[in-house]
Amino acid sequence: GKVTEIEGKVKDRDKNYSPSLSVDLDQRIIKAECGCYWHKSNKLQKGPCEHILALRTLNDRVEREAISRVI
Repeated sequence: GKVTEIEGKVKDRDKNYSPSLSVDLDQRIIKAECGCYWHKSNKLQKGPCEHILALRTLNDRVEREAISRVI
């Protein structure tokens, strides 16, 4: 099936992160990476870190806005 790859930069206080994630057709995160302590310690076993979630949220918002402009 189709997989969407998302990459970006997230600033958290004085640190910058470059999270990335892969989302399947059902919108499930199937792979993700981030350099923060939470992700390094837990991977996705306890859910995605706030940086991965922020990137996904922004990407979802941008996609919804693009669709609403087309309709």
